[in-house]
Amino acid sequence: MAGLPGTGLGGIFYVLLLIYIIIREVWLTSSRRSSAKRWGDIARLGCLAGGILASLWFTGALLQSLLATSPDLATHLAISALVPALAISPFVVLLLVIVGVQFLAFFVKPERVVQPAPERPADETALGSDTSSVRNFVG
Repeated sequence: MAGLPGTGLGGIFYVLLLIYIIIREVWLTSSRRSSAKRWGDIARLGCLAGGILASLWFTGALLQSLLATSPDLATHLAISALVPALAISPFVVLLLVIVGVQFLAFFVKPERVVQPAPERPADETALGSDTSSVRNFVG
């Protein structure tokens, strides 16, 4: 199904991660561990996120203006309620995904498979049959 790029969970993750990156870089800048190059990369990512958010806003405004031409008041009220619901639905889905993953991580513990270490041949020449040098070193 085709849709507007950035409107799904990937776009929401992208915007939320960008917010995290900005907060982290402010912290790194305060401790003098950031650089101008990193801020340039963040600005480029911010432009992409701004484009995603602007396209979402433009699509919502376009839908509202196209569908609001109906003279029926009930249709107009439904459309004005639909646009915010469409804007908030990816966040609700993201919340459900995160809660579901955390639920599974808490209640479903994977079975740990412990593999034995491979046996090494007991080769006396590897350690040296003459231990006098070890004795001399140790004392």
